[in-house]
Amino acid sequence: MTSFACGWVMRSEKTILMFVLALALTACGDFERGDPLPAGDDGTPTPVTDTTGGDAVRFDGDVLPVLVDNCAQCHGAGSSTGLKLTGEADTDFAVVSSFVTPGDPDASSLLQKGSGAVAHGGGGILSTGSDDSELIAAWIRAGALAAAPR
Repeated sequence: MTSFACGWVMRSEKTILMFVLALALTACGDFERGDPLPAGDDGTPTPVTDTTGGDAVRFDGDVLPVLVDNCAQCHGAGSSTGLKLTGEADTDFAVVSSFVTPGDPDASSLLQKGSGAVAHGGGGILSTGSDDSELIAAWIRAGALAAAPR
């Protein structure tokens, strides 16, 4: 009976170990994606504000028009690239968010490719330091993904 009890305990320990490992891997996965940014009392995302003290920078009202004006010629409906703009805020937000490192404009491929700092078939279209580039950088610096379109 002792060997049965020991075998059962060892299986239980293995189960617990596997559970803890699965939990740890899940937590690491969340860390890689980043923790969600806080929402307001009503559950809507907290508005992103420009870190320079300006007004809130929104994806739908501020960033999307810049992207449509500068990028949709090549990244529009017929595009076969990873970034395909439709002009529809919710859809484009989902696509653009994969090219953004919230809080770090320099690490965001949206600006790296847009400025031409990283290989981009269209070359640099958002000059570093331009008003459009700075607007997008402010949005990213302030958290970007917290300000989903409403």
